[in-house]
Order: sequence, then structure tokens, then C-alpha cells
Amino acid sequence: MKIKKYKQVWELWEAYENALKRYVFKLTKHEQITEDVVQDTLLKVHKSCCSDKEISNVRSWLFQIAHNSLMDFFNSSKKEKEIPYIPIPDDTSDIYSALSGYVEPLIGFLPDTYAQALRMADIDGLKQQEIADMLGLSLTATKSRIQRARKLLKKEIYTCFHTEESKTFGLADFNLKDNCTTLQNLKKKNK
Repeated sequence: MKIKKYKQVWELWEAYENALKRYVFKLTKHEQITEDVVQDTLLKVHKSCCSDKEISNVRSWLFQIAHNSLMDFFNSSKKEKEIPYIPIPDDTSDIYSALSGYVEPLIGFLPDTYAQALRMADIDGLKQQEIADMLGLSLTATKSRIQRARKLLKKEIYTCFHTEESKTFGLADFNLKDNCTTLQNLKKKNK
């Protein structure tokens, strides 16, 4: 098929616009980006009119243009140098300070081998090579142990806390779960 008239572009567009929007939205999960990419796709299809290019599978051709438009959008987004300034609310440091009071006890829930490496790295501030030397481990084993400990700590945090996170600011709020009795008792002691 050759697109020889602009009327053909509009007929194709009416037939495939909704399918293209669903496709792009499925990949982006963002309405405005979807609209922008689909509009860009329409412009590219419109420009191809009267080019005498033979199109064997119109549906595939349209989806390929939409895919390329989406990739162009993502590539141009990465190249943007100017990042808008978003002020961070003053109270976020208070949230992290409050949560940090529970980190030591939560590390205590970890197996000793992981707790020890994590304390040395993240609380005492030792370099990983120093920790490796002190524990008699290779640097690679020490790095693995610290990474596993961080994952276990994160799991403990999600086990003991309901957290609310903001895409822009990170941790927005947290509440101790009732079923985390050890930390509930610690909270009562600190009051």
C-alpha cells in the first residue's frame, strides 16, 4: 500500500489511534507522555504521505513509528541538562532523624555476621577493605555481606513500619506497626 493522499492518513489514524494510545500508555503509564508521543507519531505519519514508499503491513508500520517516537522521547528526556529546582520540605530531615533511632535495634534483628559487617560499614564508617581485614574476609566477600545486610535491614524496616514515600522527596512518613513488639517496647521506653 502506498499513502498517496492526506485523506488516507486520516482514515488510518482514525482506525489505529486508540490502539496506539493503549500501546504507548502501557509502556509509559503516563497520560501526558502518551499524548505527546501519539501526537508525534501522527506528525511522522502525516509527513510520510505522498513519499511513494510501499507499506506492506500498515498496522506494524504505525506501531513501529509509535515505538520510535517513544524512544526519541526517552532519549531527549535523558539529554535535558536543566533539572528543575524542587525545594525539599524542611521536615524531611526530622523524618529521617526519627527513623534513624530505630536503625540500631533493627540491625540487632539481623544475624550476627550481617549485623557486625553493617555496623562497621554504615554506623562506624569504616572502609570495606578495613572491615575485610578485621573480619578475615576477602574484599568481595565483605562487599557481598554488607549488601546482603542492607537488603535484610530494608526487609526489617518494611516488616516493622508502614512507610509513605514521595517520588520527589523519598520517605514522607512512617508509622511503627503494632505487631513489631520489640520496637514498640523500645518506643515506650524512649517516651
